[in-house]
Amino acid sequence: MENGLLFYPLALMAVSAALYVLFTSNLMRAALALMMVFLSLAGIYALAGAEFVAAAQIMVYAGGILIILVFGLMFTSEKDGRPATSSHQYQGIAAVLSIALLTALVRLGLHLPQATPQAAPPSIADLGTALLTDYVLPLETLAMLLLLALVASVYIAAQNQNNPDSP
Repeated sequence: MENGLLFYPLALMAVSAALYVLFTSNLMRAALALMMVFLSLAGIYALAGAEFVAAAQIMVYAGGILIILVFGLMFTSEKDGRPATSSHQYQGIAAVLSIALLTALVRLGLHLPQATPQAAPPSIADLGTALLTDYVLPLETLAMLLLLALVASVYIAAQNQNNPDSP
């Protein structure tokens, strides 16, 4: 019962922060609202019993992806100190596509069969063992790709700062 009491505030926080991301023109505030979405989703994952997914959500999205996004916003902001803003020229198309996607997901959710109880999921220790034995090559490849993306973004930002006329 207490999970339901915590779920609804977390879901409300996620939806309201996501709507703020959609409708604000200040990109830095949108990034901070996106952090609230990520953290509230991590809370929902923790309530659902997926502690590993909640921790990964915080470390990867709120800790990694969002920091890269904020750095990108800081590097591309205006030179005169004004915050970076976005135009809402495609807001109508985005609203129509969002409503269509929501309708499709609700219809799909209503027609799904009820879940049957499954065996107990593997523990976090089993997951860690599998990642470091059977799936070590995909894990290291992903780590190298993320590192390459980070180095490339720093290089591009440095090139743009040295040459302000470049696009």
